[in-house]
Amino acid sequence: MFDKKIMDFFENLDLENHLKDPLFYYIENGGKRLRPWIIYNFGQIVSANKKNLLDISIAVEILHSSSLIHDDLPALDNAKLRRGGLANHLKFGEYRAILAGDYGFTLPLQIIANLDNINDRNKFLLMDYFIKTILKLFQGETEDLIFEKEVRDVSEKEILGMYSKKTGAVFGFCFASPFLLTGEVQLAKKMNTIGTNFGVSFQIFDDLKDLFTT
Repeated sequence: MFDKKIMDFFENLDLENHLKDPLFYYIENGGKRLRPWIIYNFGQIVSANKKNLLDISIAVEILHSSSLIHDDLPALDNAKLRRGGLANHLKFGEYRAILAGDYGFTLPLQIIANLDNINDRNKFLLMDYFIKTILKLFQGETEDLIFEKEVRDVSEKEILGMYSKKTGAVFGFCFASPFLLTGEVQLAKKMNTIGTNFGVSFQIFDDLKDLFTT
């Protein structure tokens, strides 16, 4: 269901192919779809509007894909491959990858702003949470690069703090957003914390998997 929804979204997206193609590239190549799965299934618990759940899922998947586009750039991780194919900047060129990534950090804000069947207060809270998620993601990626490229001792506390921003923040939003849709603000805060901790654990597992499979 979600794959068809996001394919339809990009098919109908009024955007030139030189931006649309690199933005869609990582999304088309799959991924776990874990973040949309979390949003949609938590939303079922509180009977949130299904269309809004799917739209928020698309917003998060675009955000995640855009973060991968930036992560792979030569100035950052300088990755050659992603999800079994060429890294975005090697397939489409570096400047297209940069600008497509930038576009993909902004497009989700429009998606959230256009949600229907939601009151203004809840929409504002969703937007506020989402913007904070983007800002934390940038902070976390910056810290990750500093820890990697500037030789110095890094404490466990610093590493976990970086994980909570780089990976945890997005999962925190995924856990919280269905409850923000229905105005369950206090529960959303608790779910945000749970989701952030889940994201930290997810990142630790992902790093260990990479360590033992490379």
